[in-house]
Amino acid sequence: MGVKTHTKKDQGPGLKNRTGIFAALIVVTLAAAAGLWQASQNQPDGSESSHLLADFTAFWGWGDREFAEGAQQAGWTFRWDGEAAADTANRLAERLHIVMSPISSPLGEAYQGSIGGGTDNPAVTIWYQEQADRQKNPSEGASIQEDGNAPVQLIILLQPDKGSKLDIIKASAAEIEEMAVEEEVPLKGSFTVRAMPAAGASAKAFARLAAAKQIESYDDGNTRSVTYLSPKLRSEIMSGTQSVNMQIAQVHSMSGDEGELVIGVPLITGDYSAGN
Repeated sequence: MGVKTHTKKDQGPGLKNRTGIFAALIVVTLAAAAGLWQASQNQPDGSESSHLLADFTAFWGWGDREFAEGAQQAGWTFRWDGEAAADTANRLAERLHIVMSPISSPLGEAYQGSIGGGTDNPAVTIWYQEQADRQKNPSEGASIQEDGNAPVQLIILLQPDKGSKLDIIKASAAEIEEMAVEEEVPLKGSFTVRAMPAAGASAKAFARLAAAKQIESYDDGNTRSVTYLSPKLRSEIMSGTQSVNMQIAQVHSMSGDEGELVIGVPLITGDYSAGN
């Protein structure tokens, strides 16, 4: 895909809609299967467990300065996309103490499970579905639970409540990434944050803090979305022939004041329309 975010319904689920998560995940799952979600994520180097967590730490500090209520009261969501065998996906769920259950899906066999909630125990959701090629040629009619080697598209969400502390969120995210490494599941991670800007703050303020170069912008009169490349961020995604690693959307309020900021690294996942 190009860096053209020409729709308010970007990839992925809403931030807190766990019960209806499947329908909103379909688009990004298909994109991942087509190889369009090509984030660059490196494993432990120094004090951070990944490039994603290093970027999260940087954004937390910037958010404390630029969000009206600080970073701790912002709405954060982490997301990891990958591919694995069904048995491996189930082992990840078991290690996180998540019970998987079948869910209705128009695109094939799918399972979902969640655990946690509260400021001391961020909620984790795992979702997986059989890959498109297997839907056309299932192994002798066996389900992906019966055929443990069946390839599945895997999505993991970490959704800390507002008020969660930095160290708790980082520890939970690091645990997921470390388990994935141990299970040999390559994951492509991202995070999204939603918050009202402080007085005088704006999307441009974050771009300045990140020393970011604007790659593309879009404004439909209600929402302005801009993608950037920042040398201060370690995550990166190829979009067409260009690298990007930050997307900022701002919804204009009815009163004309600065609206809510929605920021994604390397891109926003979820719906960034007003009030969602």
